[in-house]
Amino acid sequence: MAIEPQVFNLIVYLITHHNKVITRDELFEKVWSGRVVSDATLSNHINSARTLLGDDGNKQAVIKTIRGRGYQFVAALKTSNTSSAHNSVDHPLHPIKQSKQTFIYNKYALLAALLLLVISASYVIQNILWQNTSHSNDQTTKTIAVLPFRNISELKADDHFIEGFCGDLTAKMSKLADLKIISHLSVGSYLNADKSIEEMTSELNVSNLLIGTMQRAGDKIKINIQLIDVQTNKHLWAETYTRDLNLESMFLVQADVTANIAQKLQSILITADTQTP
Repeated sequence: MAIEPQVFNLIVYLITHHNKVITRDELFEKVWSGRVVSDATLSNHINSARTLLGDDGNKQAVIKTIRGRGYQFVAALKTSNTSSAHNSVDHPLHPIKQSKQTFIYNKYALLAALLLLVISASYVIQNILWQNTSHSNDQTTKTIAVLPFRNISELKADDHFIEGFCGDLTAKMSKLADLKIISHLSVGSYLNADKSIEEMTSELNVSNLLIGTMQRAGDKIKINIQLIDVQTNKHLWAETYTRDLNLESMFLVQADVTANIAQKLQSILITADTQTP
């Protein structure tokens, strides 16, 4: 099962501190190392964790939301007896049928071990592929990350629109051939991050960054977009979109602007390369 590294870290932290309610601030400090992330990003990570563990927002049998306080891992846990590690009854590779609680613990322990193995293997494979790509003369495939757009107006009501806008834009761009895009969840921690373009590029290992801002004045919004070539630190493209935004037009504006941006990027990053002799 594929899993984002930050989602895995969130699951581990909740399990490790299952005996108490974990506040949002504590999760931001411990899981995101104090970096500023939006509440929407945390909610998306919680939903992803629940999905991976067979839970959902209604059932909440594994991760429970304590309204106004935070989250708690509430599934039953049982600590293994390490002194009997060689006993075939307690050995983790043999079926244990002692109780329902033991079964639940072993299921989630095995799941956590498998997830860790998958993540480790994926990192190794990614590093090999990236190294091969960096030494290859084939420049047809571009890599890009859509960083979380900044809300210049600082109207909290627009944060959810911006989150959905960036997610929709990432999804549209992922369908473009010869363009590799970093997942939306992987870049969520870079919102208002105090990092240079060089630092973010090194961590994400991409050749291009798409950055943007959104500003509101009444019912009108202005979205500024910039495409940066990280190797030369030059702007390849920039555009400003001005639209009327209200509850009725929200999804139409999102679909229209993201489709326009995806089309422009395809022309700049892909079509131009294929036409170069």
